[in-house]
Amino acid sequence: MNFFNSIKEKLRSIDEVVPILVFFEFIYLGIGQAIIWLFLPVNKPAVSLGFAIGVGFAVMSSIQNAMVLGKALTVNTTKRKASGKMILFMLIRIACISGVVVLAVITDFCDPVAVLIGVLAIQLGVYFEPYARKRRKRKLQERMGENQRPAGQPDPPETLDEKKDEE
Repeated sequence: MNFFNSIKEKLRSIDEVVPILVFFEFIYLGIGQAIIWLFLPVNKPAVSLGFAIGVGFAVMSSIQNAMVLGKALTVNTTKRKASGKMILFMLIRIACISGVVVLAVITDFCDPVAVLIGVLAIQLGVYFEPYARKRRKRKLQERMGENQRPAGQPDPPETLDEKKDEE
């Protein structure tokens, strides 16, 4: 358990929500692998490997995106430079996944469609992000009381859902 706690803490040091997003992406991997191995009449090893590669890429993209976003939004960074960093790393991620899909098509080592379906784990993380932020805010409120927050920590950013709830 110490190994998993250290990974969780390293992810949390990047951004508080990243461990939850990665958790949901691994849930997607588990459910997808179960469906592939139990129900689909396909080349199971190739599809399974492609799906795992896609989800792995999604996890790495989530972590890298949080790291780049954290670095791009520092006080000394201009808006143009921050946008440039985000676009550059987005293009790098697109080039990497495109390369893997092309390699899968050429060599047939895994199913390229399964790779793309695995990459959809990123979307799963995006859908659960507001839930994760609300859960984090609720836990902080329970620990510190309704009107207090931990010393030196800003309030968690509001989501559009929270703003609608207030209106």
